[in-house]
Amino acid sequence: MGRRLPVEGAGWGVGFRWTRPEATASGGRGWGVDFRRKGAGPGDGFRWQRVPGRVRGMLPQGAVPASGRIGVMTTPDPQPPPSDSSSSPSSPASSSSSQTASRDRIYRSPAGIAGGVLLLGLVGWLGIDALVAGDGRVPWLALAAMLLMVPLITAFTLRPAVFANEDRLRIRNPFRVVELPWATVESFRSGYSNEVLDTAGAKYQLWAIPVSLRARKKATRRQNRAEADGMAPADGPIRAQADQIMDELGELKESRAAAPTSQGEPTVRWAYEVAAPAVAGAVLLVILIATG
Repeated sequence: MGRRLPVEGAGWGVGFRWTRPEATASGGRGWGVDFRRKGAGPGDGFRWQRVPGRVRGMLPQGAVPASGRIGVMTTPDPQPPPSDSSSSPSSPASSSSSQTASRDRIYRSPAGIAGGVLLLGLVGWLGIDALVAGDGRVPWLALAAMLLMVPLITAFTLRPAVFANEDRLRIRNPFRVVELPWATVESFRSGYSNEVLDTAGAKYQLWAIPVSLRARKKATRRQNRAEADGMAPADGPIRAQADQIMDELGELKESRAAAPTSQGEPTVRWAYEVAAPAVAGAVLLVILIATG
C-alpha cells in the first residue's frame, strides 16, 4: 500500500510505498519512494527502495528487485518533436553523411616494400657518409644524388597501392593516382602485368599487384598434383596470389557496378610531390657534373 504526493508545476509525481513485514525476506518493514512523470505509463520513472537486510538502490518504475541487488537507474528518453518533411527537405549532404562509408581493401606488394626499405637504407648510409666525410664537391654530389634517388625509390617501391571499396577503385601508381567508380570499370586483364580498362578504353597498370610467373607455375603444379591425387579443391583451381586478387576485384566490380554510389567519372591526378624533388635533384646533379 502507499500514497502519491503531487508536485505542483514540476510535471512529476512523488509517491511513498511501504511493505508489510511478511512480504520481506527478513520479516521487517520495507519502504520506497516513487518518482514518475504525470500522465506517463507505469514504466516511465524510477524508484528508490529499501528492504531490510538487503541493499537499496534505484529501480525502474514497475520493476521488482531480484535477490535484493541494485537495479539499473533508468530515465525516460526525450522524444524529439515531430518534423515536417515538407517544410524541411533533407539536403544531399545530410543524406550522404548518413550513409556508412565502407572500409577500403588495400593491396600492396610485400616484396616491393621490403626492397624499398633496403634500398633507402643503403642510399641513406652511403649518402650520409659522403656528406660527413666527403671533401670538395663530394657532399654536393651526394646531396643531389640523394635528392634524386630517394623520391624515385619511394615512388616505385613504397608508394604503389590499390584501394577498393564498394563505390570505387583507387590506384596509386608511382607518379599518379587514378580513381575509377565501379560503373566506369570495363574489365581486368592479367598478362605480364595486371591492368584495368575503363569504359572509355583507357588502360591503367596496377603497380601494387605485380605478376609473378614463378608463382603461376607453382600454382599450376600444385593444381596438377591435387588433380592426380583426386584431391582437387572444391572452391576452384589453385591460382597465384596476384590472380586471386584480380578475381576478387572482378567480383567486386560485377556486384557493385550498378549501385547508385558507384557512378561517376574517372579522375587522374599527377603526383607532383614525388616528381618535383626528383626533378630538382636531377637538375642539381646535371649542373654539378657539367660544371665539374
